[in-house]
Amino acid sequence: MQTTNKCLDLRWIDFLNEDQCAEIITRYNNLAMLDNLEEEKRKCKIFPFNPAEVDKLPQALYEANNIFYEFDLSKNIECYFGRYDENDHFNTWHIDSNIVSEQRKLSFSILLNNDFTGGEFETMEYGKLEKKKGRLLVFPSFYPHKVNPVTNKTRYAIFGFVLGPAWR
Repeated sequence: MQTTNKCLDLRWIDFLNEDQCAEIITRYNNLAMLDNLEEEKRKCKIFPFNPAEVDKLPQALYEANNIFYEFDLSKNIECYFGRYDENDHFNTWHIDSNIVSEQRKLSFSILLNNDFTGGEFETMEYGKLEKKKGRLLVFPSFYPHKVNPVTNKTRYAIFGFVLGPAWR
């Protein structure tokens, strides 16, 4: 895993190759997706995604946690395929943590394409991140972030959360 020189909270690794990204987009793009529509905050389409469909994804997430964060995690991963069409977004600063018995503790995202404009993943502290196809981004679920509006074409990503017991 690599990190930027100035940000200790975000970790990433170039994880999927171009063919793997294209195969996932082809397989999921035409499924009947759920509208995740709260226009003010978030507008995109999502479909539940089994993280085991991506070779070594669960292993990479737990390994990143063991090396960098050491959060108390369960074996439960909540995961989605997301499609952000033109003007879609999650344009509100938010955190992924939730308050239930099993909390979202570790968030992740894999960008599946980079042939769109807008749609940048952005953090409050470090700004817009480079759009790199196949990159697995891992960060604590309490880290503020957003996805800017897509201005041309479509943004595809896998994203999700590794769950764990309530924070102590």
